[in-house]
This record gives sequence, C-alpha cells and structure tokens, in this order.
Amino acid sequence: MRPITRAETELIHRALQPLVGAQLQACGQSDQEIGLGFYNRGGVEWLWFDFNPRHPFVARFVGSPPSKKKAAKPLSLFVRSHLVGRRLLAVECDPHVGRVLTLHFFSGPAGEKSGKPEAPYEFEARLFPHGQNAIARAAGKSVSLRPLHELLETQSTAEPEARSWEVLQAEWSNEREPLPAPGPAAAAASGPSPEQRTRQRAVEKKARAIEKMRVDIEAKQDTGFSRVGEWLKARGEIGAPSEWPEADVWQRCLRLDRSFSWNIENCFTKAKDGLRKIAGARARLAAVEAELTRLQHGRLTRSGGAAPSLLAKADARGRSLSLGPGLDAFIGRSARDNVALLRRAQAHDLWLHLRDFPSAHAIIRRPNKTAPVADAVVLRAALWLVEQTLKKSPRELSEQAFDVVIAERRFVNSIKGDKLGRVHYSNERTLRVKFP
Repeated sequence: MRPITRAETELIHRALQPLVGAQLQACGQSDQEIGLGFYNRGGVEWLWFDFNPRHPFVARFVGSPPSKKKAAKPLSLFVRSHLVGRRLLAVECDPHVGRVLTLHFFSGPAGEKSGKPEAPYEFEARLFPHGQNAIARAAGKSVSLRPLHELLETQSTAEPEARSWEVLQAEWSNEREPLPAPGPAAAAASGPSPEQRTRQRAVEKKARAIEKMRVDIEAKQDTGFSRVGEWLKARGEIGAPSEWPEADVWQRCLRLDRSFSWNIENCFTKAKDGLRKIAGARARLAAVEAELTRLQHGRLTRSGGAAPSLLAKADARGRSLSLGPGLDAFIGRSARDNVALLRRAQAHDLWLHLRDFPSAHAIIRRPNKTAPVADAVVLRAALWLVEQTLKKSPRELSEQAFDVVIAERRFVNSIKGDKLGRVHYSNERTLRVKFP
C-alpha cells in the first residue's frame, strides 16, 4: 500500500463530517495503533489510526474495532481522562501542512451551548510517512505518541489519482492481514492463499458498492421538490416559466397541464418519498458497511452465517442486530418469543432488560465463553433494547436516560407459575444509558 496523498486526506476529511456532533465513547491503543469509538446514529463507529512508519492511515469501522492487544499507555490514558465523554465539534484538515487531521471537541456544556471551544480540546493525527504522530490536547496540557516536531508548510507537487476511502481501507486491510503460519504448503506457495484472494475480491467489491451507494445518496439529497413546494406555498400560484428561479428544476418538478393544488401536493409527496428513500439507502449502506467490516476482520463466511441461528433454534420470531464480527443481539416479538430465546441461549450469553420497567429481553450471542464483549458493544445493544421496547427513534428519546440490567444467561431463570416472561436474576450489573 502506498502512503495516502493530500487529496486523499481531504477525501477522508470530508467523509468524517457526519461524525460531527457524535460523542467520544472509548479509546483503545496498541503498539502503533489508536482507536477512537464514537456513538453515532444509534451505534458505535470507530476511527482506527494506524501509525505505520511507511504508510500511516485512518480506517473507519461500524461495530467492533480490529482485534489487537490493547495496552494502557500515556496517550490513551490522557484521551480517556480528558476527551472521552465530549462531543465532536469539528474535523479540520489544513492544506498548508498536508496530511494532518485534527478532531476538535467541545470543552463542556458551556462550549456546546455557544458552539465554540473555550480551550483547545483536540486530537491531532499526522499521517505522513516517517513523521507519523498523534497528539491529544486538553486544558492546556498535551500528550503525544512520539516526540513532537514542528509542522512545516508543504509545497504542492504532482500526485497520482486519488483513491476513494473505501478502496484505501480495502488495501490497508489486505496488507495488514497476517500471513498463514509457515509450513510445507505455505513455503511452496507464493502470494496470498485462495481464501485470501477470495476475501480480497469480496472486500474490493463491497468497497465499490459502498462508494456507489454514497454517490447515489448524495444525488438524492436535493431533488428540488421540497424547494418548489415551499415556493408554491409562498406564492399561491404556479406562475409563468419566466418567473421560476431555477428553470431546469422547476420544469422537472411542475406539471403545467395540472392544477396548482395538484402540483403543490405532488411536490410535498415527492419530497417525503425522497426522504424515505434516503433513509432506506442509508440503512442499506450501514448493512453493507457492517458486511465489509466482517470481511476485513474475520474469515470469509457463507451468506447468513451463524448469526440468525438463535431465532431459528428457538423457533421464535424476533429481530436481530449485528454488533460486529461474531457478536449479534436478539429480541423476541412477544413474551413467548423472549422465553424461547432465553431457554435456547448459551450459559455465557448476555441478557439485557430495563431495570424496574416492563421491557423486551435482549440476548447478546457470544461465540464462546471467553470472547470479550466491549462496553461500547453492550452500550449499543442497550440503546437498541430501549428503542425497541418504547418503539421510539433515538431523536424522540434525545436527552432521556435509562438503567439497563445486564447478566450472564446462567444467572437468569424464569419464575415458575408467574406471568410469562417474568424472571429472577443475580450477579447482575447496571448500565445507565443516555440518548444524545
């Protein structure tokens, strides 16, 4: 993988804008990688910074981050102490210094109300080869991954054609994938194994699909129907074509052979349909991004995999939520379905329920009893449980807080003779969740 260019850094900068307003939930660090987990759009998204000296890079993951041995180091400890819990104010890319991304955070409640930082609370990532570094600043203090050097202004030079972020992530993931253990077959073979080549093709195909879906969503953002409808509403008449502000848009949205009332109703109907289509496209995009994450960080599996097996095994109806490679959550549609899921769950699976409030039961299916479940993953499942129980969107639940009980399945048992769905639990812990 060749290093990213300034143009590609700018593409990444633009792609990070939807994270503005998201809350930093977690920070993980290994020898040369640092991950920042943001709660965004009802789930946790990770920005994973790889400070490889030859080609520093930043990747994005929905769900669980890459599996790496974490270490408590000064930089991650500083981020957890000063930046975790703050909302992202802005993402900056300074063209004068080249491949540098800076994440600015609100300094506190006062900063959020004013919309301006009271003091520098930021995370800076320098992504140029052999000068890679990460610096966290807060309250007049700073901690860096490596010794800090002054940034110099760069000169414009000819660069190769920019790759999309999805293609860059595919290249980075394929190069980062560990090779098979040496052996007679591996020694005789040259290049990646057939399974690696198959996965690489699948990753590249998903990356191209994601890029196309994002372009389609961008094209659907403004079809003109909403603006034309508002214009008609303000004017009270269609008017002559010479009066239309944007002739091409108005010509596409209006029908002169129809009445004024038909046109205004049609414009608002088309605008609402467009919003529904965008929401559906974004949901499909999130699903494909999750599939790409599984391909990048796990074995190639058959379509469907083992995720929905709990519903099938319990012969129950319900919903499922992918939480990352090997982790899925399930909720039944009724009390009977919830009991069926509970009975068929494994002893080491996690059970979630709202504390002191009637709610659905959620089961987080773990691949084995030693598989770790990060707090960010449990948080995502807990928020999903609240949404499904109250049948409300995250926006409707904004600023509301709930207590969620979490226990291993082996400590949860149905109460015989009591109302269906009533259980007794022990060895639980309580997680307080709050919608942004």
